[in-house]
Amino acid sequence: MIPRQYLSRAVAVIISGATPSRIAAGFVLGMLIGLIPSPSIDLLISLALIVFDVNLAAAFPAMAVF
Repeated sequence: MIPRQYLSRAVAVIISGATPSRIAAGFVLGMLIGLIPSPSIDLLISLALIVFDVNLAAAFPAMAVF
């Protein structure tokens, strides 16, 4: 059974009105944060999340998965 918080995040991504490219960019940047173990690179990618105004609701689950 899918936990309620994951389902609510998925719904938040869909309802947020963000374009598909911003959702994909948020997911990719979150995935990079999860995959790269260097703290300095993680800081730069986190800054890119804020500067490029990508969808954070897609980035946070990607960080947790990867």
